[in-house]
Amino acid sequence: LVIDAAFLSESRDDLDQFAGLQLSLLLILLFVAFGSVSLTIVVGTLAMASIGLTVGTLSTIQWPVNGISSATPAVLMGLAVASAVHVAGAWQAALRQGEDRRRAVELALTKCGKPVALSLGTTMLSFLVLNIAEAPPFRDLGNLVAVGLLGVFGLTFFVLPALLHIAPRSRARHRAPLERLLGAMAAGLATRRRIPVFATIVAAGAAAGSIATITVDVTFSHYFDERYEIRRATDLFEQKLTGTTIIDVVVDSGSAGGALSDELIAATNEAVAWLELRPEVARADSVAALWREVPQDVRDAGLSMLPAAAEGAARAGRPLMLDPDAQLARISVVMRGVSSQDTLAFAADTEAALSPIFGLPVAGTGLPGLSAELSVGAAEAMVLGIAIALTAISLIIIVALRSFWVGLVSVVPNLLPVMLAFGLWGVTVGEISFAATVVAALTYGIVVDDTVHILTRYKLLRERGLDFADAVRDTYSTVGVAVVVTTLALALSFLPFAMSGFLVNRHFGALTALTLVAALLVELFLLPALLSRRKR
Repeated sequence: LVIDAAFLSESRDDLDQFAGLQLSLLLILLFVAFGSVSLTIVVGTLAMASIGLTVGTLSTIQWPVNGISSATPAVLMGLAVASAVHVAGAWQAALRQGEDRRRAVELALTKCGKPVALSLGTTMLSFLVLNIAEAPPFRDLGNLVAVGLLGVFGLTFFVLPALLHIAPRSRARHRAPLERLLGAMAAGLATRRRIPVFATIVAAGAAAGSIATITVDVTFSHYFDERYEIRRATDLFEQKLTGTTIIDVVVDSGSAGGALSDELIAATNEAVAWLELRPEVARADSVAALWREVPQDVRDAGLSMLPAAAEGAARAGRPLMLDPDAQLARISVVMRGVSSQDTLAFAADTEAALSPIFGLPVAGTGLPGLSAELSVGAAEAMVLGIAIALTAISLIIIVALRSFWVGLVSVVPNLLPVMLAFGLWGVTVGEISFAATVVAALTYGIVVDDTVHILTRYKLLRERGLDFADAVRDTYSTVGVAVVVTTLALALSFLPFAMSGFLVNRHFGALTALTLVAALLVELFLLPALLSRRKR
């Protein structure tokens, strides 16, 4: 009950504490990018409307929100800003060229409509991939965000143009130096491709070595940090009294109706003695099940049979739990300070050590063991999720842009950030909770957004006859600022959760934000070099 209450409290705390912080950071970022209070209000209003649609829908259908899916509004806010920034930035660029407000809106949608729609579609796919996760809260997050992206699509293509028609003119001339800088930097890196390619190979090799050291592990009692009373109480409880992790060692006698034999009693006591010598074990209690020894009239009486079992309990020297099948003996083991990997290792050691003692099969079971197995299964699901997202999104890009080469090029800048982020995580942290295992599949569809915008613009310019260097320079000077702003906006959407007191949200937010920053670096420094490989 206390843990359930803490989960609910944490979910509310994250929403209350981080929603305002995230919105404030996004508004500051938008003002710096646009140089206009009115346009900042327009895009901010669009982001808030996306949250209103999602939360309103959840309230209408009475969909329950958990600690993981409570991140949906924050994620949608960042995605809505990312879509709106490209359109609004193109609108400002058209105004700088002397177009009237109406024509500027038309040009912005013509220029950005296809890549924005493609980006929303690939992002929706990446969140739907979370349905392969074994933990239902992550499936909820994926489905809610995917549905919310339909609202973002409608707001971007139907509401935003209307707002831009009435918004005051804003040309954002202050962005011109940065746009020229990004264009010149991209052209320079493209012509000197050996430097970024070599640096990328070195970084990728180091990241691969660090990823191999990461373990999927978590201590359940440490899900909450010290700011929560349950964590402080749990630490004190384990330090002064006993443990909080309970697993059961079950022995199957193999035949129903067995008798409480002296051999079983001796084996149980020996097993308990072995268990209590383990440093992680706080206490072990044997539970024997011998239904057949209970007289028939007591069996018929139901709960009144318990006093009749006292004599058998005394013989075993431990409390008894009666089993109607009369074939199972159980030892309840209480452990302190163990992680999920510790639990799995303990269960394996126990099964191997106690089976010879009983001469019967021994199995370790219980909720902590199942949770630890879930962590392992989540890591395996992540690999499958990456494969699905990689294949599906690459095919979508190939079909949408009608270029196999463009789809092939998109794989590197989309997959590499995941590798770099997890590699850095392996060096700095070393352990991830099962929540972080979904980040790779999740972020693949998000980081592809910037790649889509860059490749779409580059391909269009090449089809218009521009040479390689001019196409790269114009691409990055045109969409480079928007790419930087949208990636930072998305990173800011997840970064507040890195400050959460809940371990799952903390790992999820920090690793996602780290992946998005790595994606920005790859887009700016490596992608121009990749384009140069096919400049002819």
